[in-house]
Amino acid sequence: MAVLACDLPFVTGELMTRMVDILRHCLDSEMNHIDAIFAEQPDGRNQPLCGLYRRDPCLPKVETMLSDGEWRIQRLRERLQVRVIGFSEIKDIQGSEFLFLNLNTPEEYRAAVEIEKMRLRPAFLNPR
Repeated sequence: MAVLACDLPFVTGELMTRMVDILRHCLDSEMNHIDAIFAEQPDGRNQPLCGLYRRDPCLPKVETMLSDGEWRIQRLRERLQVRVIGFSEIKDIQGSEFLFLNLNTPEEYRAAVEIEKMRLRPAFLNPR
């Protein structure tokens, strides 16, 4: 199952497709024991709220955590076998520098609106 935070507006279908392909490759290889895959942000931090989780190994762990009053997703990460997709594996995706820009403040929202305006402009109007 896919988990995607609602405050990551620049995550693309291309990223999710890449993640599914990597998960399938893992499950068809010697890495078939993994429970989940997460993307890595440009700063090297894992992004568990942009991930794919295998239901059968993950659901019982989530249920136990919730019944114990544990809500932090980083604690779930500690209990799983995870394949982290390095940013180097996804940096070729167009707009990758914005994939994990999250929106928690009005200022971040305004910045995201400006980024989207630039992304929607014709290429000849966006000098590099």
